[in-house]
Amino acid sequence: MVTATATGCYQFKINHSKTKDMGTGEGIISPKFRVGQHDWTFEYYPQGYEKENNGKYVSVYLELQRESVDVRATFEFALLDKYGTLSTIAMKSTTHTFTSCDAFGFRDFFERSKLEEMYVKDCYFVVQVKITIKDESCTGTCWNTSSIGYLCEGLQKFREENKPFFQHLLAAADRYAVEKLKATCEYTLLKSISLDTVLSTLESAEKHNCSELKKGCLQFVIDKDNLVSLVLTEGYIKLIQNYPSLLAELKDLAEK
Repeated sequence: MVTATATGCYQFKINHSKTKDMGTGEGIISPKFRVGQHDWTFEYYPQGYEKENNGKYVSVYLELQRESVDVRATFEFALLDKYGTLSTIAMKSTTHTFTSCDAFGFRDFFERSKLEEMYVKDCYFVVQVKITIKDESCTGTCWNTSSIGYLCEGLQKFREENKPFFQHLLAAADRYAVEKLKATCEYTLLKSISLDTVLSTLESAEKHNCSELKKGCLQFVIDKDNLVSLVLTEGYIKLIQNYPSLLAELKDLAEK
């Protein structure tokens, strides 16, 4: 066993137009991301978490997802300006000992009235989260999670409206081997398969080696009513042309 310092830096791209009208205490949560040996999520409340703030400030929190463990971490939230530069006036840091499923952060992170004026560009703004865990126990290696810069809207209430986003996020998670995030995207897409999305979702599953997601899509396609609706579409024909093996797999499933 060796003692090490684990550091991770992630950036979250948030759709301001879809979140600005949420009420006090209503927020969004990111998929899980990993720093050290622990899973975390980022929480954002556009009109603040507590009513006492009267909607004047946005609130941001970091939550430890792992159970039955105490983790002492120093973390920093910062906004990126419209040019992609870290802002020193919208930056706060603190140190906290997290317990199981514990969230901690800043209820008065930044004034809402200044957010759109200074940081929103093309309906989006970016929050950077940096976490440092000292005295992290590791076996044989030092955990150092570099910034992969994936962009996450993480809008739970808008998941049904953002299926293409999760397909893109799945691709990023596969590329950078962020397995927890990949699993979250795969689960979300699996639960929201429809006639409108099944072909593009199946293509994503095939590209990024998502066996369960692929299986779910194939089962959906071979349903008699669904197959009649899909088989003559341009999307279906193009998919089979690009991935001929899928046709054989569909035939095998249909014969079972």
